[in-house]
Amino acid sequence: MEQLVFFISLGVGAVYLVTILREKRLKIVAGIIVWGGWAFAFWKFNYVEWPRVVTLTMLGCIPFLFEFYPKKYAGDVRRELNSFFQTLLIVSVLMYFIIQAFKIPSGSMMNTYLIGDHLFACKFRYGWQIPLTKKYIKFATPKRGDVIIFKYPLDPKKDFIKRCIGLPGDTVEIINKQVYINGKKLIEPYTRFAEGDRSLTAGQSVRDNYGPVKIPEDCFFVMGDNRDRSMDSRFWGFLERRYIRGKALFTYWPPKRIAGGRHARPKFDN
Repeated sequence: MEQLVFFISLGVGAVYLVTILREKRLKIVAGIIVWGGWAFAFWKFNYVEWPRVVTLTMLGCIPFLFEFYPKKYAGDVRRELNSFFQTLLIVSVLMYFIIQAFKIPSGSMMNTYLIGDHLFACKFRYGWQIPLTKKYIKFATPKRGDVIIFKYPLDPKKDFIKRCIGLPGDTVEIINKQVYINGKKLIEPYTRFAEGDRSLTAGQSVRDNYGPVKIPEDCFFVMGDNRDRSMDSRFWGFLERRYIRGKALFTYWPPKRIAGGRHARPKFDN
């Protein structure tokens, strides 16, 4: 969603800059050319959402280009439109690059995060994807124990939240629900097992017995805290860094859950 808001604001903003032209016909022609160039660029970026986004952007551009409102209200309308566009631009930049709100859709992270929890995530902690490209600018590297939000690799339209368990180069193995990293037992006080000590064999499922596997470069192994009810790296594989969207910060809703959610650090059993 934040990408769509960001690109809508870019489209409206490009046309908004054309309004500095005084001659109305020239302004309309230039605005259509600029809008057309933006529409083509977005089509190359995301043709699936193209009809909806282009329609919304076109509707947003009409007041700037045609000024069909009565002249006696022109000054007030322009000021309101300018204020609206500036707000849209600020919000879209914040959502795309800085911080964003997410809602927990499932119980895979219980009891750290509950179904319906609303939380803030830091978008720039690990890096940014450059708009209109597949390039990714890297910043910090996720640490073991970080709760991260990412695009689900099998369906990038969906956002998932899991805990980072394995780092690039680690060898991960799960034996009867116990995680081992590079042969060392991992102590995780935040985990929950809905089915208790009951374990499925490797022939039945990879849920409780998995690996060993080595994590490739620029990839991570993520798991939900609610281990028996989580669709994670055990089932769909390693998480490539380019899918990571941010680091979960804290819960802001409901009130009784404010500041909830912990980036607990697992320890190795000595």
